Amino acid sequence: MIRRYILNNLIALDQLGNVLLGGNNPDETISSAVGRRAIRGKRWARWAEQAIDALFVLLGSKPGHCQRMIEWEEYNAR
Repeated sequence: MIRRYILNNLIALDQLGNVLLGGNNPDETISSAVGRRAIRGKRWARWAEQAIDALFVLLGSKPGHCQRMIEWEEYNAR
């Protein structure tokens, strides 16, 4: 129960960070926003994606974190 509470708060902070960095969707995380922009060819996003993905690999996640976090159906519904 406490783990879920902590995870929910970390996700909320991540979404807040995205909005503070200029993100248009308040329900989107930084990873998702970076992943989408990297796919679209933004140079800064490709660099940021590599850095974020490397961090998550160090934390035990599979490679490709940013692009896995994209919720296309939610983003396209806007």
